[in-house]
Amino acid sequence: MSLVWLGFQIQQLSKLRSNSVGAERYPEKGAESLSAPRVSGLSERQQGMLDRYAGDTDVLMGQLAEALSPEGEAALVVGDSTLNGVLVHNSEIIQEAAERNGFFLADRKTRPLPTSSRYLPPPASTSGALSKRMRHEVVMRFRRSQSGSR
Repeated sequence: MSLVWLGFQIQQLSKLRSNSVGAERYPEKGAESLSAPRVSGLSERQQGMLDRYAGDTDVLMGQLAEALSPEGEAALVVGDSTLNGVLVHNSEIIQEAAERNGFFLADRKTRPLPTSSRYLPPPASTSGALSKRMRHEVVMRFRRSQSGSR
């Protein structure tokens, strides 16, 4: 909604969202990019959405590699997610896309996501759908070069 406040029209946002990383759509036909690992328990539609996410992530990491200097670093904060109660390791998809595009994982830390610090309101109970949202985030630091450890 912050984009509406910045003057974007709803029609513009619909188009923008449909092409955003993580759009709940199948990959474009004929797209040659990273596919997600098969996740047991996901429907064909959900697996297609995950494949789209992997492909979008591959493109994003390629663009990031082009934008950074050869000694550049990038830090990403990723939330592993749950689709219909099935854990999806988004961080592993990010890491594979990064490595395909010339990055090396320099550091990886997992930290809890306090319920009170989330974007959505805290769940009213411990058994509802909102209670199954992300509980941790993964902070990943990538380097373009293996040299220069810090």
